[in-house]
Amino acid sequence: MELTLVLTHACNLGCGYCYAGAKDSRSMPEAVARRALDWALANCHGSLQVGYFGGEPLLRWDLLTRYHDLAVELAAWHGVRLTHTVTTNATLLTPERMAWLVERGFTVGISIDGTAAAHDRMRPRAGGGSSYAAVRAGLAVALAARPMTQTISVVHPATVEHLAAGVDELLAAGVRVISLSLDPSATWDLGTLETARAQLDLIGERWLREFRAGRDLWIEPLDGRIVSQVKGGLQDCDRCSAGLGELAVAPSGTWYPCERMVGADGAHERRFALGSVLDDGIRPDPTLVRQLDSAHAAEPAACQACPLRERCQHQCACSNAMASGSVAVPGGAQCAWEQSAIAVADRVAATLWEEGNPLFLRRRYRIAA
Repeated sequence: MELTLVLTHACNLGCGYCYAGAKDSRSMPEAVARRALDWALANCHGSLQVGYFGGEPLLRWDLLTRYHDLAVELAAWHGVRLTHTVTTNATLLTPERMAWLVERGFTVGISIDGTAAAHDRMRPRAGGGSSYAAVRAGLAVALAARPMTQTISVVHPATVEHLAAGVDELLAAGVRVISLSLDPSATWDLGTLETARAQLDLIGERWLREFRAGRDLWIEPLDGRIVSQVKGGLQDCDRCSAGLGELAVAPSGTWYPCERMVGADGAHERRFALGSVLDDGIRPDPTLVRQLDSAHAAEPAACQACPLRERCQHQCACSNAMASGSVAVPGGAQCAWEQSAIAVADRVAATLWEEGNPLFLRRRYRIAA
């Protein structure tokens, strides 16, 4: 099970594509964190991943450290194995804070949109002005302590032309784990989707270059689509489990299927609400969970008939909801992105297979050249 604690609705950046909605000073009370953790630990079947999210979670570093210690204490009582994640814009990440996270085994994800031009176009400071230098400084701190720190870049029509250059920037900075995440709520057209496909082709060439030089890396969506081929299709554990194996809690105490569905925790987002940890039952409302699961399982006929179905991440409930309004129906941009990613992934993987690249064979197939 994955549980995300949304520590605060506040943020020091003003990202143009932010799905968290209007920002304010609301932060998570300890009673909410305690009840959510206690319920999740009692129902997670032996292991629980606890994520810390926002807003910007490092704005409430005090809550992050306190609730982590609380999670560890409660997990020991329940006999549960914990893992920990935090997603941050890194502007407030210091060597001391990163050392604390590394010592406790956190997986750290840093949001950065590649080049300065792309990043500052969509991720300026809340009051205006560039945030790029501050994010790069935080990224350097993270990489110095943990070289496999992941970066997350949002793919948006306004900046998609900079995508490959952004990957170059990140590779030059020492990043080896890069996630490129399509914004499904943006307005895409045939031109910007074609640009996205061309940029993925260029990124595929960068990916080939790194493997040929003996430098391992992971670039999502390419590597994920290669793995789906190796595995003979995505397995149940690879698919979205929003509301069942994945839950998020807002500062208000409201349960949501995942952190991206919390939004501003207002009237619009509450159509995805699954109850409250402050109610007598504490747990997500079983009737609402069943309704969500039933709606999520209503796969469109076009997806069922698609030859790429078993390798496509078309079941992401939050992405689908942002694109189409339905947790089951992906948008056209998502479909185009998946087709492009699978095509590029198959091309570059076949190239390295035919070349007998030893790093690729060992890391993706666990066989010697």
